[in-house]
Formats: sequence, structure tokens, C-alpha cells
Amino acid sequence: MVDGQGRKLAAEMAGVEKVFCFIAEDLTKAQEASLFVNQNKNCVPLTPFDKFTAYLAAGDENDPVAKAAHYLKKLCAEYCVAIKAAPAPKAVSVLRCLSSAWQIAETNPEQLRWIFEVIKHCGWATAENAYSEANFLALRAFHTRHADHLYAASNSLVNGILAMKVSPKRFESVARFRFADRGVSVAVSSLMEMLVEDKGRQMLE
Repeated sequence: MVDGQGRKLAAEMAGVEKVFCFIAEDLTKAQEASLFVNQNKNCVPLTPFDKFTAYLAAGDENDPVAKAAHYLKKLCAEYCVAIKAAPAPKAVSVLRCLSSAWQIAETNPEQLRWIFEVIKHCGWATAENAYSEANFLALRAFHTRHADHLYAASNSLVNGILAMKVSPKRFESVARFRFADRGVSVAVSSLMEMLVEDKGRQMLE
């Protein structure tokens, strides 16, 4: 099959029996490769948003990936968070980490709900960068790290952020500066840990 692999997969997901595909027979490996490369030169790869909407449209909640997509959609609606193909840079209440949130929805849906709750209780729900990749990955790591005493750790984190009246954008900026040798999500996670240990407040003042 030279052209139509993705179309065939999408059709199977949606329960469509027939779609157009280009199938070539009796070709050498070199000819197959050449046809495939030339056929796909101008193809635009599917974005996470494209895949997300396709899984929602398929409606198969027995598929764990589709089930996670539906769960994420429901959760975002509950917390008034929009899911868009290309969010504006300064738009608020918009999910900016669809792939990561979707993955968490599949592997640990309760963890995802906890992340939304923490963002809400920190007063970040309508703040710029609240639903960023860095925040979600940092909070996922925090949840995993403090699983045995999550309630107490969550309270310490939320109360620390509330006391400092710091925005998610400012929090990330301080984390980047303080932990310049680390990736953004790891830096944010590290600052969260310092805040819980009551060592990060001075940096945020």
C-alpha cells in the first residue's frame, strides 16, 4: 500500500468499510520506497489535535485511547478548559499540553483530575500558562513522588503558592532561572519540591 495507510486506519476506527487507497504490486523494494517517498513529500502529518478529534469521532469507548480522549474532553468541560488546535499565545483557560494530558488520562485518570484540582485551588485556573506542558509534567511527577502522603503534600504546595500570590508564568520563570541546568518541567517540579519543604518562598518573593 503506497498511499492510504493512515486513511485505512482512520476508517477502521470510524467503522467505515471502504476508502480510497493506492496499492501497487510486483514492485522491487527500491521502487516501493521511491513511490512511498514521492507520494508523501507533500503530506501534512496529523497533529495531536487531529488524532484527538478522530478518536472522539470514532466513538469507541472500549478502546483505551478513545476512552481517555472522552475522559479528557469531559474533564476539560468540567473545569471550563478549552481544547484547541492552535491556542493563541496569551489565551487563558486553554489546554496547552494535549498529548501529555491525554496520556495521563489513559494511564492514571484520577491523577489527571488531581492536576486540574491543584491548578484550581492554587488560583491558577484562569491564569496564563496554567495548563502548560511544564505544569502538567511537574504536577504528575509531584503526584507520583508524594503518593503515600498526597493530601498533606498537596496542601503544602497549594498553601505555599497562595501565600506567595504567584502566577504560573512567574512560577515557571523563577524555576527556569533557579534551575537553569534542567529542563523546564523538571525545573518547575524542583521548585515545587522546594516550596513544599518551605525553602522556595524567598525566591518567589
